[in-house]
Amino acid sequence: MTRPSRKGLNMDNVPPSHKQWSLSKWRIVTIVNLALGVTLWFLYSTDFSLAGTIPDLVFPPLVGLVGLGSLIVAKNVPDRTHKIIGRLLCLPSIIGAGLALFVALLLMVPPFTLGTLFTLSEIADETCIQATVSPNGTQVAEVYFRGVGAYSGGNGRIFIRIKYPAFPLVERDIFYLSSSDADETTTDYLKWGSNDSLYISEIQQEIVIGKIQAETPEVVDVPINLIHYLIAVDQKASAERELTLPVRDVPTYTGRITDDQSQYSEGLQTVFRSFNIPDHSPDEIAAWYRQTLSTPPWSMRQINRYSIQESGVNQVRYCIQAQRDDEQTAHVYFWELMGQDDGVNGVHVNIGTPQPITDTCQRDRKQP
Repeated sequence: MTRPSRKGLNMDNVPPSHKQWSLSKWRIVTIVNLALGVTLWFLYSTDFSLAGTIPDLVFPPLVGLVGLGSLIVAKNVPDRTHKIIGRLLCLPSIIGAGLALFVALLLMVPPFTLGTLFTLSEIADETCIQATVSPNGTQVAEVYFRGVGAYSGGNGRIFIRIKYPAFPLVERDIFYLSSSDADETTTDYLKWGSNDSLYISEIQQEIVIGKIQAETPEVVDVPINLIHYLIAVDQKASAERELTLPVRDVPTYTGRITDDQSQYSEGLQTVFRSFNIPDHSPDEIAAWYRQTLSTPPWSMRQINRYSIQESGVNQVRYCIQAQRDDEQTAHVYFWELMGQDDGVNGVHVNIGTPQPITDTCQRDRKQP
């Protein structure tokens, strides 16, 4: 018997019972996908969330896996129209989960990695320090504390959530304080003013719970904020490069230097540059600068050497004042050389203009 080719098979050849079963099954999958996608975006776009912190982290990838699985099995749906519609209705789930994955990966890229790890540690140690029922018994206000390290002010962060006993799977996030003086032992952080208001003792303020609040989805807001942050960092770096150009456009020792950095000091109202020169003594480096800074457009104003005894070791300090003559103005620069007399550990160099950086040159600043 000759078996019909797959190419020649069409819907008219498929038994009605099999066709009915496939479409019914696909409709269920489509409805589930749409329900999960709508739920995910509802949680993203309002102050509602799943009860607890971990479920909020786990739910998006689970929704995404269901959406991807549905796309894969869609090839088995015999009706082309149902297949296209079903795939389109999977998009809310896949896009929502994809954005969450993108944000998670973005937050693990330097320079955000350390802050993300700190946040995950805070989440793992989150503690409920107070739970109090509303006067009508329909709501429970819970106060959560996350301890922080020395990188942030206060003892930790505070989150206040409203739970509904009639709907145990969801809660509302109604208050957040990034720096709080509360701790794990605090038990009187808030109290109910009415069925629709809470009094927060730390800020001495009453907040109204109100109805459901719309919010910008974090999966959209976080990337935008990170982009703004990176733009601000780049603008600051550009401004810093512009400000520090005077100390970067100077003669620099031709040998190996390390730890080279430049910045502007608002306190000293000056720009400065610092770096290290390994395997040399201060006298060697001073001799090189004496010769180099005596060549136009540079002119040597003065060079002073100091010897200091520290812990039985002879330390040498040099203050070099030099002037660069441009077409219309003259600019004064200060070189500070610091190191041991025998050259052990190399030489540390500071370059400042229009003011010196340390007292190595500050003592000579007013000398001619």
